[in-house]
Amino acid sequence: MTNADEVMLAPGAVFARQRVEAEFRRPLVVGDLVRDWSVTPTDDALFPYCQEQPVALADAPRLAAWLWSCRTVLGNRATFGKSTYFDEGRPWWAWHQVAIRRISTPLTITFAFVATHNHFVLDRGGKVFNRTAPVIKLPAGASEDEHLGLLGLLNSSVACFWLKQVCRAREHRRSARCAAADGAI
Repeated sequence: MTNADEVMLAPGAVFARQRVEAEFRRPLVVGDLVRDWSVTPTDDALFPYCQEQPVALADAPRLAAWLWSCRTVLGNRATFGKSTYFDEGRPWWAWHQVAIRRISTPLTITFAFVATHNHFVLDRGGKVFNRTAPVIKLPAGASEDEHLGLLGLLNSSVACFWLKQVCRAREHRRSARCAAADGAI
């Protein structure tokens, strides 16, 4: 969660044209793009982190140039403590909420939050996901074969049929979310 999507998200070509450093950009996956068991991101998200910490803007001059005009808006974002980034001394260019340790493991299974059929996708790293493309993370040390095995099960027509039978009628489009809530996944 950036809580500043209008600043942090843009087509990759826009960031490239402004020469924002590539190491601080990541492809953004949204649920609408998770179809036919693949993902083709169209936008990038600024990801101003280096070694699990917000990057010093002095080390990223083009990123700093992009963000500088929005520093007041970014710094006045509300925090969980009902304060602002400025008041709490947080870096104003950091994301609102990010689980760095979770995204540092390369293998992730993602799916569309709302879909009529199963479209689970294995991502091999380097992307960020918004709330419309939730992820499934297997325990640390899980192999790619284990990820592919789960992926095969989740994308199977039998699993789709079972999920549609078990989940409430209103949520059959969100079959994966329902199954996850019921502990099936």
